[in-house]
Amino acid sequence: MNGELITWYVLFISFALITAFIILRNVFSTKYQDSVVRPGWVPSIYLIGFSGLLVYLASYAGLYITYKKADNKKLSFIFSISLLITILSTLWAVIFYYFQNYIWADVIILLITLATIYYAYLLYKIDNVAGILQIPLILWLVWFLVIGIGYIQVNK
Repeated sequence: MNGELITWYVLFISFALITAFIILRNVFSTKYQDSVVRPGWVPSIYLIGFSGLLVYLASYAGLYITYKKADNKKLSFIFSISLLITILSTLWAVIFYYFQNYIWADVIILLITLATIYYAYLLYKIDNVAGILQIPLILWLVWFLVIGIGYIQVNK
């Protein structure tokens, strides 16, 4: 494993830990629980978290497959897009859970979804399986977009 790849992994893990901290800190706080009305059809936070873990594992598996096949120039660009998606995900967690601004959270989810579609296309050009492994993440993001619309409706 080269130094550049280790740097990317440290960045991904750092943003993932920050995101997890923000989500867990706010979801389980009494202030958040008392101030938010959840749409009745939204599944448990545990189901959302577990499904998110599986979806992101598939996504990073695709990234690893690409790492093994791509040249350094393409790989650097792909890692940059992946890092952008990770940073936007952290921003989404702050906007959704801390500020509870569901409209801007949905705008960010839309941006993440569009970036992920482009990311999947880039991976697919290098390896079909790597691109296909991004489909669960894209579907999960669309699901979150719908959940966000539900939060907007019930928390007017």
